[in-house]
Parts: sequence; structure tokens; C-alpha cells
Amino acid sequence: MGDAQVFREKRVYPRVEVSLRIKYKLIDDPKELSNILKDSKKNMEAQTMDISLDGMYLVSDQPLKKGNLIRLDIPLGDKGATLATFAEVMWATGPKSGLHFLSMKEEDTETLKTFLDGLSPAPEA
Repeated sequence: MGDAQVFREKRVYPRVEVSLRIKYKLIDDPKELSNILKDSKKNMEAQTMDISLDGMYLVSDQPLKKGNLIRLDIPLGDKGATLATFAEVMWATGPKSGLHFLSMKEEDTETLKTFLDGLSPAPEA
């Protein structure tokens, strides 16, 4: 059979291709968690490539590292709604990273689901 590698999808939720300009903050010091909502000086911007209910693919100007924890502010549509959540970098290659959301309120999950459902193509009959 050879050395062919088989990729097995591990995601629970399907990804939706969407390009959003998000803001994030790298958490270097665990003590920062208590101050993170007060201090926005270190906010950086990045671009999503796709997003699901449990993570996203991100391209940023400053490369991230596997294991980094970040706080994200994700704009949801043109009504000014923003979703704030924390994520862990699961993989990183140069400016590209795969993130896994760590904590999200149930109502935020529903808001994100509604947003993603609005972006997904309607199923064919």
C-alpha cells in the first residue's frame, strides 16, 4: 500500500469560509487574564479564512505559536455585534494559525451559530 497518509477530519462542526477582520490580544502572562478587559493597548488585527462553532483559521501579521492563548473580538455582521472569546493556537505555520475556542457563553455560541447559518449556502433539495 505504500506510505500514503490518510487525513481524518477531527472537527465536530463544519467550517464556513468567511473573511473577517478581527482583533486579538496575545496573552503572555497568566496575570494578564485579570487585566485583559481593561487594557486594549496590545490589540492586533488578523484575517479569518474560515470559522466554525469551535475554532477558526487565522492569518495574522505577527506569527503566533502553537499553545499561545489569545483573546478574540470577532465582528458578526454589519449590525456592530462583536463576539469576545478566548482561543488556543492548535497549530501555526508562519502567519497562518488554527485556533480552538476555549470558552464561550451559550448565548454567544447561539449568536455565532446564527451568523454562520446566514453565511452557509442553503442545502439543495
